[in-house]
Amino acid sequence: MQRLAMHLRMLSRELSLYLEHQVRVGFFGSGVGLSLILGFSVAYACYYLSSIAKKPQLVTGGESFSRFLENHCPVVTETYYPTVWCWESRGQTLLRPFITSKPSVQYRNELIKTADGGQISLDWFDNCNSKCYMDATTRPTILLLPGLTGTSKESYILHMIHLSEELGYRCVVFNNRGVAGENLLTPRTYCCANTEDLETVIHHVHSLYPSAPFLAAGVSMGGKKFIQANVAICLGNYGSVVKRMQVSPWDPQGCGSLKAC
Repeated sequence: MQRLAMHLRMLSRELSLYLEHQVRVGFFGSGVGLSLILGFSVAYACYYLSSIAKKPQLVTGGESFSRFLENHCPVVTETYYPTVWCWESRGQTLLRPFITSKPSVQYRNELIKTADGGQISLDWFDNCNSKCYMDATTRPTILLLPGLTGTSKESYILHMIHLSEELGYRCVVFNNRGVAGENLLTPRTYCCANTEDLETVIHHVHSLYPSAPFLAAGVSMGGKKFIQANVAICLGNYGSVVKRMQVSPWDPQGCGSLKAC
């Protein structure tokens, strides 16, 4: 009886050591597990490089401007490699609020009145320490338009300002009526098809710095507004806007996602 009990204790101890080893090694330590992981990794890498990583497609109004972009902005000819572990756009949209980074930007706020009694909030980044353009009267100014519900506090706007700061530019962010914490003084808000407020802002900024080069960039609905204001911006009403760009996944005219004029 004692011998049987001793054998049982030895057997249970060996079984315990075996189970502990299996838990420690687990699935990743087995040959089958490693083969499956290696095979999945190779298949994923092949799919990513063949179907996900691609060069951007440029859609421009003419071949001359396409060549201009390729010569002066060579990154548009390079292959774009999205985040390996989250390359799908909808997944990035869901994760962005949790892992986003926001550079620190100190704004100077300005409220301007509109003809119908409303007000528009402009957030300025003057870049007074610019080493490239020390003269404020000729310092290039970039007008930034956020997306549908965006304001000057959006991470993509802050990063655009951060990059513009390195280039020595001045930035001004156009916040639509009633957003960014400002009071809505009229029954009218904003929509992507109306450009009166945009034209008011362009005229105001141009009047402040008539000698400075004027550029503009819009994201999503902001880019759509630039298309709607094509006559006012690109065809001469405000000739100081030398370049404009739209970065948008929504193209109502059936063209590419990057537009410029």
